[in-house]
Amino acid sequence: MLNIQMRAAVTGFWLRHWKVDCLHDHKLSAPEYLLWLKNHQTLYGVENLELVPGYQESTEQY
Repeated sequence: MLNIQMRAAVTGFWLRHWKVDCLHDHKLSAPEYLLWLKNHQTLYGVENLELVPGYQESTEQY
């Protein structure tokens, strides 16, 4: 497990750069998605979520 602290403003950019699957059920099947986000609550307050791989707007709150 890897824990990284960063500002919310750059989170979307880094998750995209590292190709982290951020779907709740981790269904991105492309071979480049070797990492997945375990704790989705960490995305609370991130404004640039549209950059995050697998991001989908939902009524569910992180």
